[in-house]
Amino acid sequence: MNSALISYSSGTKYSWLFSRSVQYFSQRYCRSLTSALGSPHKMKAKIIVILFVVILIVIPLFLASILGENDHIDDVVDDYFGNLKKGDFSGTCIPIFVEQGTIDKSQNTVCSNENFLLTISLLKYFELKDIDNYLVKIKRDNFWFPFISESEVLVSISLIDKDINDGFSIFDDAEYITGLFAIKRVGLSWKASSISIIEPKLLGIYKSYKSEVDFEKYLKKIDAGYKFSDIIIDSRDMTEVDKLLLRFNLQEVNQFVR
Repeated sequence: MNSALISYSSGTKYSWLFSRSVQYFSQRYCRSLTSALGSPHKMKAKIIVILFVVILIVIPLFLASILGENDHIDDVVDDYFGNLKKGDFSGTCIPIFVEQGTIDKSQNTVCSNENFLLTISLLKYFELKDIDNYLVKIKRDNFWFPFISESEVLVSISLIDKDINDGFSIFDDAEYITGLFAIKRVGLSWKASSISIIEPKLLGIYKSYKSEVDFEKYLKKIDAGYKFSDIIIDSRDMTEVDKLLLRFNLQEVNQFVR
């Protein structure tokens, strides 16, 4: 029994010494770590500072990225009018809606014809004469924000004469056609999804040109290609629309013979 008691006492002693050793070295390690990083209060302050710096860097970068994506919406509209200014009416084909969302499916359904009709309608609406001597002012009607906003942004536009206004006026007193373009986010890019001609004055002009413009006045489409009409071209007898129509027809022929 004495031997058993001695054995138990020895085991307890060694166990106590081992636990004390572990406790001693743990305290030494914690003190070393604390001295390296500072006190717990200092560590907390450092973490807060680091998080604050990260937030100051990440949030502005994120917001700048969102602003950049919204600016790409303007690029879509700028590219569209850039082609029209060059007389390229066969570029982007955008569905045109008139009168409360009904799509225009009347006789002239050719994409280039629709672009031409829209161009001359806008020129008349803004009282412009030259097809390439104007500036496009763009105003987004809503802001796109990922995961929150809808994927479509409405865009209002105004065309101003370069000779009258250089576009750098402090006060924006331009007349805009509200919600003319609908630009939709497709994947990681933007695409013009529709043009809505709802504004009464523009709608009246568009309808008038739709019924008056004869797209075969100078050029007729035949099975083999194109045939020029038997007509004398005299600039003195041509209206501004006639001149634009002739340029439009010549551009069609140019595209055909390429």
